[in-house]
Amino acid sequence: MRLKRVAGDAAGSQSAGADRAVTAAPAAEVAAPLVADCFANLECRVVDRSTVQKYCLFVLEVVKAWHDSAVANPRTIHHLGCGNFMVAGECIKLKSRMK
Repeated sequence: MRLKRVAGDAAGSQSAGADRAVTAAPAAEVAAPLVADCFANLECRVVDRSTVQKYCLFVLEVVKAWHDSAVANPRTIHHLGCGNFMVAGECIKLKSRMK
């Protein structure tokens, strides 16, 4: 499987991203594969397409979640919009109000 790595909002033929090979793994609940190289995956089903035309927004339902328990503190990358990204930094622990 090959995926297009793209920085920013372009997709498909509009992108200037570099090809990068990833490892596909079978999903349990949906037809789309998991990305085995990621420490976490969400299997989702589309439950509402009514906002696609106006907002380009699909509403999804997570039907199964996966994570690699061997990865204690993953370095994650977050898209901030307009081509800006952030790598997660220092972990902090705050007193929880959850019971």
